[in-house]
Amino acid sequence: MTLAEQSELVYAEQLLIPAVDGTPLSASLTRPGGAGPFPTVLTRTPYDRTNQAATAEEWARAGYAFVRQDVRGRFDSEGAFYPFRDDPTDGVSTIAWLAEQPWCNGSVVMTGASHVGTVQYLVAPRQPAALAAAMPEFAPASVYHYWWRHGGAFRLSFNVAWAILLARDNLRHYPDRLARLQEQQAQVWVTPEEMRRLEIKPFFRAWSPEQHAESPGDVFGTGWFADFMRERSFGPFWEAYDFRPQHQDFRVPMLHVGGWHDTFAQGTIDSFTGLSTAGHADQRLIMGPWRHVNWGQRDVGDLDFGDELLTVDPFQTRRAWFDRWLRDGPADGPPVLIFVMGQNAWREEETWPPPAAGEDAWYLHADGRLAREAPSGDREPCTYDYDPRNPVVTLGGPEWVNYPCGPFDHAPLEGRRDILTFESAPLEEDIEVTGRVSVRLFASSSAVDTDFTAKLLDVHTDGRAFNLCDGIIRARYRDSLSHPAPLTPGEPVELDIDLWSTSNLFRQGHRIRIDISSSNFPRFDVNPNTGDDSTGGPDTPREYVVARNTVYCDQDRPSHVKLPVVRRPLGR
Repeated sequence: MTLAEQSELVYAEQLLIPAVDGTPLSASLTRPGGAGPFPTVLTRTPYDRTNQAATAEEWARAGYAFVRQDVRGRFDSEGAFYPFRDDPTDGVSTIAWLAEQPWCNGSVVMTGASHVGTVQYLVAPRQPAALAAAMPEFAPASVYHYWWRHGGAFRLSFNVAWAILLARDNLRHYPDRLARLQEQQAQVWVTPEEMRRLEIKPFFRAWSPEQHAESPGDVFGTGWFADFMRERSFGPFWEAYDFRPQHQDFRVPMLHVGGWHDTFAQGTIDSFTGLSTAGHADQRLIMGPWRHVNWGQRDVGDLDFGDELLTVDPFQTRRAWFDRWLRDGPADGPPVLIFVMGQNAWREEETWPPPAAGEDAWYLHADGRLAREAPSGDREPCTYDYDPRNPVVTLGGPEWVNYPCGPFDHAPLEGRRDILTFESAPLEEDIEVTGRVSVRLFASSSAVDTDFTAKLLDVHTDGRAFNLCDGIIRARYRDSLSHPAPLTPGEPVELDIDLWSTSNLFRQGHRIRIDISSSNFPRFDVNPNTGDDSTGGPDTPREYVVARNTVYCDQDRPSHVKLPVVRRPLGR
């Protein structure tokens, strides 16, 4: 394009694109001047397409037509909003319509993050003929496993705040109801200072599924929030939103982008690995240290990850990916690009997990040590009381935009009796952990159901301890997320806690630390220990039971963390 063509952009602010059932879906177009036709970038959003005007112009000046569309039932698009339900067919209809426009050259690509990335995973198995490539960012591979729940526990803070945000937009024409909702929104947005003071806002403390379903959850007219809350176990309802079994039907090159501290971190990785395993060689993965959608920033939580992080530019990476498939751009390098925290450097890999990553067991010892050697003989177990009315407060981690995300110093939580801390000796050499982390816990409880949480931390030489990844298991889901089974009080069981993936270089002199507890609130709802988790917050007027929870660290029941330690030949 000439400079004149770059400056003379063409705008169409109200395109009405018919869905397959005739519902008009509203979209805006920004394209280069001139006759075209042009390759077209599509983004489908529930967050108001008008917010993307600057992005649209950037794409148009790069020679692409850019179409931003409100998904069904949101803002100017008609119909009823029900997350993810209509996106497969609406996406296919939209892509087909775009390919037929005189300003489109017949090739459409998709981009966007979070929900806007998820809709790409929903449309891809339908194999729309004009879809040439996609770039989902910070998006999950399954709504149940990576978005709504984790290990059977409800992801409270994120999902309640998300529903309130969506409901606020739906009530923009109803000032009285909107004002009440905005008061609730202020209660679910937490500042770093509030978090460091371990404050739990009253809304979270008093929250329950029933209360929420009757307020912001009912403004959509579809009952989707109540449906999502009712389906606590994985089953037929959630299968339509689990993209992993559909990977064999994908036929589109995808670049998956995520962050180690993102709320969907493992979902991004599992999309890449699932599609690669299914035989799709045209998949790429980028994982930075980012929290949710803060690609392009070097500060995450309490840490600054340095200038090298910024060498991977968001827009230029997107453009290069689409140029690769639509304009015969240069071929890609290795399929995996990861940022190793601690070293604060990018590294290319041929596969995920890296072939040099093994699986080392580090054992939990009754005296609080974390060590490679397994415990010997009988040892007294570690026991603590978990009171749902006094949960451990969430301190950073892979949260959403309403809660401080990323690595934070965990000093405010030290001294709690319901957190078991296991810490290595100062490391004699650097140790890199890159891959999926899990904890095998041998445990029992006095209750018929309870939660166990695990968190991996990097303890610096000055004593500050920063979280890397964490997980939870609701004990009744220990064997199956589809078929819960109660505990027998006092009977030891094996529990696997998935902490998702990370990449971190533990420097010489640092310590590796594992924290075990039974709550992480409001990241997850509290477990009342009764076998009925229809509650949500510690002040909900329901029955609560204090659970005496026990972790075993002996020869016959060696609780341990599995660390993917990278070993490379000397000189690499």
